[in-house]
Amino acid sequence: TPFPRRRNETRRNTMSATKEMPNVTVSEHPVLLHKMCKLRSAATSSRDFRMLLKEITYYVGYEATRNISTVEQAVQTPVAPHIGQKISDSISLVPVLRAGLGMTDAMLELLPMASVHHIGKLGAAGRHGVALAPLPSVHANLIRSDHFPGCAELSS
Repeated sequence: TPFPRRRNETRRNTMSATKEMPNVTVSEHPVLLHKMCKLRSAATSSRDFRMLLKEITYYVGYEATRNISTVEQAVQTPVAPHIGQKISDSISLVPVLRAGLGMTDAMLELLPMASVHHIGKLGAAGRHGVALAPLPSVHANLIRSDHFPGCAELSS
């Protein structure tokens, strides 16, 4: 295991892809590791869990948006004109149930212009406490196919 670490020991990479899964980025940032440890603790209250999840989402969100496109934008500062950067990509958030739903608000604070889409299982609605079985292998995709050409409205 990578623990324990000495206080003055340096980490090689704080964000790196793993050899087995090159599309997965692993963070070893000490603040993030600390917050993840608190998040996983059975002693963490529901309130603290939500607070920690929001804080962790900021760290992860900054890294997840590292490569989005920007364009120059002229702004007037109190002192002089300035050429800054503005996000040019169309951003969509598609939360995956449980933690993903809890991360959505924090991501919307980082990216208020983002749209939110949901993908879920269609099922017969239960009434009066009677839960009915979901329809087999049918998923509702609320991502507009005209906005995202690669997405279908219904898939099985």
